[in-house]
Amino acid sequence: REGVTKEQLELAARGGNLGDLLEAVPARAGECFYLPSGTCHALGAGILVAEVQTASDTTFRLYDWERGDREMHLGDAIECIDFGRFEGEKHQPGTVVEGEGSRVETLVHCEHFRMEKLEYNPGYKGRIEGMMQPLLWMVVRGSGEIMCKHEDVGAGITEFVGAETILLPGGLDGGRFEVGDEGAEILQVSFPGAMDGVMA
Repeated sequence: REGVTKEQLELAARGGNLGDLLEAVPARAGECFYLPSGTCHALGAGILVAEVQTASDTTFRLYDWERGDREMHLGDAIECIDFGRFEGEKHQPGTVVEGEGSRVETLVHCEHFRMEKLEYNPGYKGRIEGMMQPLLWMVVRGSGEIMCKHEDVGAGITEFVGAETILLPGGLDGGRFEVGDEGAEILQVSFPGAMDGVMA
């Protein structure tokens, strides 16, 4: 919350009432939130999210919501938190490109990753472009097939269904896909830094 200090946050975390100092943002299906590094955050019970994070093997926990089964890093966490006001946390509609039977909306585009929502009508057939770098597909709903060739594994067909995550490696040749009878919604993640000669 606005005005919370490091000292107040540490006392609340040690005292078990950290939730009193945090903004509560109701989760609604289909919403997207961008949380820059340094944003103190937690998910409520029963919430399923598709989460993309910048490349890091470090997570600092300052409170375990009375689970008590994980290591805490109170000092490190507090030093990393941005105590400024959290503005504009909800995604605002980005660039939208609509085609015949398809819709692509940019959800997040930052220096570390780009996330787009791909929506396809039933039976849609398309190509997977820009495959000099890997892509991630998180299938939100629907099903279909990916047909491609890769220099290391040869030709093949990969089926996809809702709640699956698929890594499409760089170097695919002639990548195509076909959506099933119920259509599909996919979150696609790419790595814009790789296009500037920076390893993603």
